[in-house]
Amino acid sequence: MKNLPKYIEVNDLCGLNELEEGERCIAKVITAGGSIRRRLLDIGVTEGTKIRCVRKSLSGDPAAYEIRGALIALRNDTAALIRVERLNTEWQSGRKKKKSTVFRRRRAVHNE
Repeated sequence: MKNLPKYIEVNDLCGLNELEEGERCIAKVITAGGSIRRRLLDIGVTEGTKIRCVRKSLSGDPAAYEIRGALIALRNDTAALIRVERLNTEWQSGRKKKKSTVFRRRRAVHNE
């Protein structure tokens, strides 16, 4: 995290809410203010934090994100206030989603 650039092109960043399931990113800028900013800092969202979009609800709002090992649900309007840089987009586009395998395992466990 020490090698993060001091100057970041705003055009290269996207909102956290724009990630698809399974995508990973690094938080670069937190544009929230007041109590929302305090809440994000309390749950561990700081510049340089690695975040993964784990699951989105059927309507897409809220979504679950893995932040520092914890699963956190954020609404789209709050997630949009976190500007992120996507990681490994070429690798992730061809990757199968883990969602279906996780649910198969859970069903198998419940059926036993």
